[in-house]
Amino acid sequence: MTTKRKIVIIEDDRETCEELRELLQSEGYSVRAALNGLEGLALVQKQSCDLLLLDLKLPGLDGEGVLERLSAEGPKPKVLVVTARSLNGDLAEESPVGKPGWELVSDVVSKPFDIADLLAEVKRLLA
Repeated sequence: MTTKRKIVIIEDDRETCEELRELLQSEGYSVRAALNGLEGLALVQKQSCDLLLLDLKLPGLDGEGVLERLSAEGPKPKVLVVTARSLNGDLAEESPVGKPGWELVSDVVSKPFDIADLLAEVKRLLA
C-alpha cells in the first residue's frame, strides 16, 4: 500500500481553497487547508507535508512571512506559490530572489489559473 502524498493549502479565499482541496483529494492526495498564514504555518509545522500551495496575500501572517518562518525553523516542504500578484508587476521593485524562504519555492502559478495546468504542476512537483 502506498502512502498518500500530503498537501497543505494556505489560501484566504474560502471558495478557491475548497475547490483546490476537493480537486486534490479527488486525485488521491491527503489535503489539509487553512485560511490564514498562522493557521497554515501551524499545520505544516505540526505534521510535515510533501507540498505546500501558498497564497502570498494572507490575513495576519502573509505568504512571505510563512516562507521566512519555514526557512528559519520549520520543515522544508516543496512550495508552489499560487498568487494573483505578478512577480513581474508589483513585486518587481522587491524581487523575491534572495529573500528568506524563497529558496523553498519550486514554482509560481498566477491566478486565475487553469485547473489542468495547476494539477499538472502539482503532479510534476510530487513525482
